[in-house]
Amino acid sequence: MKTLMIAGFKHETDSFCPVRADMEAYQKRGFFLGKDLLTAYRGVKNEPAAFIDVFGSREDVRLLPVLSLNAIPSGPVTGDVYEFVTERLLRTVRDEKPDGILLALHGAMVADGHDDGEGDLLEMLRAEAGDGIPIVASLDLHANITPKMAVNADALITYEKYPHTDMYETGLMAARIMEGLLFGKYKIEMGYHRIPYLNPMFPSDFPEIRQFHELCKSYEQDPDVLSCRLAHGFYPADIAEMGMSVIAIRKSDVLLAEGETEVSGCVGENKENAAVRSEEKANCGIQLTAQEIADEAGTYIWKHRDQLKREFTSLGDALAMVDEPVCDGDGPLVIADASDNPGGGGLCDTTHILRAVLEKGISGVAFAMFCDPENVKKCETAGIGSTVELMLGGMSDPAFSGGPLAVKAYVKALTDGFYRNQDEMSKGFLNNLGHTAVLEIGGNQVVVSSNRIQPYDAEIFRHCGIMPERQKAIVIKSAVHFRNSFGKFARKIIDVSLPGYVVPVPDGLPFRKWKGETAFSEGNSI
Repeated sequence: MKTLMIAGFKHETDSFCPVRADMEAYQKRGFFLGKDLLTAYRGVKNEPAAFIDVFGSREDVRLLPVLSLNAIPSGPVTGDVYEFVTERLLRTVRDEKPDGILLALHGAMVADGHDDGEGDLLEMLRAEAGDGIPIVASLDLHANITPKMAVNADALITYEKYPHTDMYETGLMAARIMEGLLFGKYKIEMGYHRIPYLNPMFPSDFPEIRQFHELCKSYEQDPDVLSCRLAHGFYPADIAEMGMSVIAIRKSDVLLAEGETEVSGCVGENKENAAVRSEEKANCGIQLTAQEIADEAGTYIWKHRDQLKREFTSLGDALAMVDEPVCDGDGPLVIADASDNPGGGGLCDTTHILRAVLEKGISGVAFAMFCDPENVKKCETAGIGSTVELMLGGMSDPAFSGGPLAVKAYVKALTDGFYRNQDEMSKGFLNNLGHTAVLEIGGNQVVVSSNRIQPYDAEIFRHCGIMPERQKAIVIKSAVHFRNSFGKFARKIIDVSLPGYVVPVPDGLPFRKWKGETAFSEGNSI
């Protein structure tokens, strides 16, 4: 009987965001202890659910669920939360002595006293568990994978897709690798190559970034290569070791000793350039080590990093498209307000687009969403059918938020804010917007909530009586995740870049700790 410890601890940290991830923030989104996480993720398509599906019914495995904590992206995780989690995990390892540790992490966590949140956590777990205990972790595509993370884990598996529609599949891969290690089916080696470059937030199917994912995927044609994946990194974290990286994992017990299969004169002595040496080996039909694979792919991406450019539509041009003639049955124009994306640390309070819509006299636009709990309370007091005068949004720094917007609003609906995702990304997950009001402002419908949640599933509209397919236009405070759900009926998707705490390109951010190179992007105006 093998004892397998499973746990999850996630946060995508935007160091520029003034709101911190405290215990309340975790309790609002995802806070499960012990066996509660087994029931919380039943039927949900994410990593912990995959762990449970692989090991939950095995008679030769004692599943040891410890905790699963996940908070909406924001400023750093508070010290009390980090200490609560690490103390509980380390105590479990010390008391239960598990045969394996399987984790669902993010990879871009910054906590009080821990710039490398996951690296420090893995280092502590490794010290407590010892070198013989396999540690495997799933990671977000936007992980800033650090040397400390790589050296203290046996395997790190990132998502491949953005929108993250492959959470469950990534969890399955992490669980299958753990299964192989736990029962001695094979040994593995992991190669890690850090690319000290900050690229824009690219959907993974955009050709600029897709070519590099396809390069990594090509190494998996070797059946002994279990995984080769590219992490995009997350630049709002603002730590010294941010950036892209390549992680390759292969079975190590199928490789012959170094030099054993090398043909005399075939492979040169170029020890200084691992990528060149690995290419020489491949040309001779010699298997590459995991490190050589990571080096080869990482070096290629670094050399071609100038291709990672994104352009955005100005707000004026985007709004000009709202009233363009369309055919019957065409869906809405979808405008992505990426700079206020709560999934990256935005506060859901910027008023730039709503202000411009009202000034231009545009109607028929649905907004998701504004997080403004005080105004929700005012709407609840007034009641459905009332007209209220509000100062909406703009509560944070006016330089980012645009300041509060004076509006006269009709209270169209009030809800408890609970809904489940219906599309592929984290399907079945129960979201909690908190008490929520639907306001009609100048012929537009605005969802105003008490909690911040990235609105990547169209159910955020449907649960409160708005049919998104029937709108003239939709403004969504999201960068990329919305594309999976809203892309099914949008006539066109427009990306705009405006002031906010999580701008979709790294240029111009006031980095304090990052000293490397950022991507080039075209300037954008409101």
